[in-house]
Amino acid sequence: MSLQQLQQKLPEVRVWIDRSLATRAAEEKAGVIRWLRPDYQAKGELLLSSTVGGASRPAQSRPKAPPTAKAKKLPWPAKTAERTVAVEAALAQAEQPLTSTELTKLFSRAKEADVQEVLDTLCALGRIRPGDTKGTYVR
Repeated sequence: MSLQQLQQKLPEVRVWIDRSLATRAAEEKAGVIRWLRPDYQAKGELLLSSTVGGASRPAQSRPKAPPTAKAKKLPWPAKTAERTVAVEAALAQAEQPLTSTELTKLFSRAKEADVQEVLDTLCALGRIRPGDTKGTYVR
């Protein structure tokens, strides 16, 4: 194929890319996940039995109870790497965005400044993002 032929096909390719991106955005909004390597990426995830074109939706059957005053607090790890994993896991379990204060209350002996530092780090790495409400975070 010559360069001139490729340039003529460029508008068609752009239209196809735009349609693909719009389709993917709609799927993500609906909660559909397209795993490239489900055995690796979705390890431990419960998936619905019906999949369409390699897409699946995470099962909604595992209810997540909001933390209560009587709930046992999680241990606050000593190492920064372990703290980062613990905070990210706590955010993943939450049904709604949480503040650093709310996350601090989930851990025993955690200081809000330490939790906020972990949240800032996770945001910078793209592992979590700020929620719609100021001061909240979501995974």
